[in-house]
Amino acid sequence: MYQKKDQYRLLIENLPDGLAYCKMVLDNTGKPLDYIFLEVNLSFETLTGFPRENVIGKKVTEVYPGIKGLGFDWISVFGQVAATGQSIRFQQYFELTDRWYDVIAYSDQPGYFAEVFRDITENKKTEEELRQREKNFSTLVENAPDMIVRFNLDLQHIYCNAAVEHQLGVPVHRFIGKTFLEIDGPPEQLKSMHQLLPSLTVASKF
Repeated sequence: MYQKKDQYRLLIENLPDGLAYCKMVLDNTGKPLDYIFLEVNLSFETLTGFPRENVIGKKVTEVYPGIKGLGFDWISVFGQVAATGQSIRFQQYFELTDRWYDVIAYSDQPGYFAEVFRDITENKKTEEELRQREKNFSTLVENAPDMIVRFNLDLQHIYCNAAVEHQLGVPVHRFIGKTFLEIDGPPEQLKSMHQLLPSLTVASKF
């Protein structure tokens, strides 16, 4: 029995994810007010920057004095887990460490909960950089002086930039889902553009 407990503790200590086991502090109506850190592993120190001796036995409001002023109510979320026993997983930015965390919280008995978390800050930064690149590219395409159009395999429009409307005099929304021949606009110009498409389609395959 003791050997199994030692193995379990060794496993917890060497987890790459941070882990904290906590007890909720409630007011006289049962509303979550705070929680106390009962145990944390080594990765908790690495991921939060707080040594365990400065955390264990202390309330979260003592470790993070500004936690109640944040936009995300950490105490209520964990209080719900401790009260209902229903586990939860979420991703959230924590202003007090300037990091993003992927968090799993669960309860093994009423009034207590464990949180397992990992730092996903770099992933979030990469996602934001990709979103910004896509936004910049979309802005570039939308404001390009040349007509830029995307088609499906049936040669129906699925995207047109603003230059299409400017040069052909047809609102962009009237192109979507239609071929050039189905659009009410300058007939000769639209017809010639439609006839040009097959050669462009063949060329794009090489």
